[in-house]
Amino acid sequence: MTVQNFRRWQVGDVRITRIVETAPVGAPVSLMFPEDDDSLIAPHQEWLQPHFLNDEGQMLVAWQCFVVETPDRRIMVDTCIGNDRKRYFDIFNDMQNPFLQDLHSAGYPPESIDTVLCTHLHYDHVGWNTQLVNGKWVPTFPNARYLFGKVEWEYMLGLAEAGDWHHAGHVPDCLIPIQEAGLADLIDTDFEVCSEIRLLPTPGHTPGHVSIHIESQGQVAVITGDIMHHPLQMAIPNKPCAFDHDKAQACCTRQTFLTRYQDSDALVIGSHFPEPTAGHVLSYESAWRFEGQVSDTQTTSKGEPSVTKAANANEQLVLDFFATLSTGDLEKLGTFIDADTTWTPMIENVPGAGTHTGKAICGEFLAPVRGLFVDGDPKVHVDNIVSSHDKVMCETRGIGQLRNGRSYTNLYAWAFQIRDGRIKAIREYMDSHYVVTNILDGQP
Repeated sequence: MTVQNFRRWQVGDVRITRIVETAPVGAPVSLMFPEDDDSLIAPHQEWLQPHFLNDEGQMLVAWQCFVVETPDRRIMVDTCIGNDRKRYFDIFNDMQNPFLQDLHSAGYPPESIDTVLCTHLHYDHVGWNTQLVNGKWVPTFPNARYLFGKVEWEYMLGLAEAGDWHHAGHVPDCLIPIQEAGLADLIDTDFEVCSEIRLLPTPGHTPGHVSIHIESQGQVAVITGDIMHHPLQMAIPNKPCAFDHDKAQACCTRQTFLTRYQDSDALVIGSHFPEPTAGHVLSYESAWRFEGQVSDTQTTSKGEPSVTKAANANEQLVLDFFATLSTGDLEKLGTFIDADTTWTPMIENVPGAGTHTGKAICGEFLAPVRGLFVDGDPKVHVDNIVSSHDKVMCETRGIGQLRNGRSYTNLYAWAFQIRDGRIKAIREYMDSHYVVTNILDGQP
């Protein structure tokens, strides 16, 4: 998995993870607007570049899914195109993408998903509903309930029964196996999935199309689905798109949607928008424009998610501290530490327990600890960071290879005290039993 494949956003108690299946492809304007050419883009080129246009000025379109985690649910929103398929567009035929491996790398093995939610039932939003196993299409997410809109289901099966294989050729391999497995639930377009997630009816692209409204702790996000395929459509919402079933209805829906979320803190996540994918709708002249927002977290070179965006200077100081700690350069790390700085591992009966002060932190405490690992390890991955005044709290993972041949993955919590832009106190909490078992062979 690459950095570009993976993004996370936090919305109150809900975490949203984007995983790209098919990298952005350049598309000429005429694909969506057959009567126009690239001159349609010219008035909007300034804000569309560099993220949403390629070097040739074509629109960039991506295919991606979103895993939405609430405190007690793990929901897959849309499932992209899928491998081993025969589709209308050649580039989607017999694909062999590492999508399932990417899900595992992101921490979401298929069996951990409890709900699959489709904004609509076009082939590029339902592909990984199933996978080909021993010549048979079987559900990819065996422990999930698949939520399909009633209106959408009837529409798509009607196309299949009429022999419209251009629009419904995927029904036998993506939808029917779910029904036959008894995993499909047909729902209304205003269905409430849980207290944080409900459907927003957005018809036009298809008759039963929905967007996904997410709200938690006063924060709001929405996953668009295909009411827009590209941010350009915010500037020209009333221009009919070739991909829409009911073009007049789709234009009306876009207007209503953009008016609803304009100039607000709501995070708008475009289902086909390339990086940065999420951002805000801004009113602009007589229409709208999209202001992309770099997400709060991204992956490291090893595919592990790590916080990269700080809310303030104190958080940035702590992120810089962990980045330096991960390099193993203890001399450079010493520049973060003053003579009166203290570091206290909150453990007992384990080497390193107690309070370390000043220069002793690097020389007498950290050097022996890092000596237990192969050169360059362990790395620190910051999963969450919050702050209040002079206090910064973090959740991290330490990951590396020990010299005894074992792998090391431990969970940590940290409390930092910051004063005048300097780290004055560190309290470190960890799974000490894991340390004893994996590093000390059970001997404290």
